Amino acid sequence: PAEFLVKTVKPKYSHLGPKYKEKAKHITQALETQDPHLLYEQLQKKKEVILVLDDGKIRLTSDDFDIVEHEKPQFAKATVEDVTLFLDTTITPALEAEGLARELIRRIQSMRKEVNLAVEDQIITEIALDPTKQAALEAWKEHIKDETRSKSVMFVDTPTGVLRKKWMIDELSVDIGIRK
Repeated sequence: PAEFLVKTVKPKYSHLGPKYKEKAKHITQALETQDPHLLYEQLQKKKEVILVLDDGKIRLTSDDFDIVEHEKPQFAKATVEDVTLFLDTTITPALEAEGLARELIRRIQSMRKEVNLAVEDQIITEIALDPTKQAALEAWKEHIKDETRSKSVMFVDTPTGVLRKKWMIDELSVDIGIRK
């Protein structure tokens, strides 16, 4: 699963101290400025890392480091017994639109309760939100309509209705108006 993992190295501090004595601190400081993944690559290719310090060069080998594996940022890793699974956690625009549609449905249903509507009561729903999100939600309009018992769901600049509320969904401001 190399495509899911990044390999880096971290210095073996307990090994560097006794080996390099007073130079260990300077070596550690120099290593902190390096990219740990590039250090790993260098050790794989050249079998050594050469550090230039004020008082000369130091040659480090793989014995001076521990190899560390971690999943790439967009992956989550789970290991059960001897099976390792990687899950791609990338949020695609389609997934984001689906999540937003679910959040809107939740808010509209809450508003229906607030005005004591009967389950079978049909409503008109007006929603104001960022135009780029509106475009993404076009495919979800029918679903929102069905789930909220709306005769119509419209994207407008300023919603009207018997109940109008502003909601924050993550960092997105949404204004919703409902009426019978």
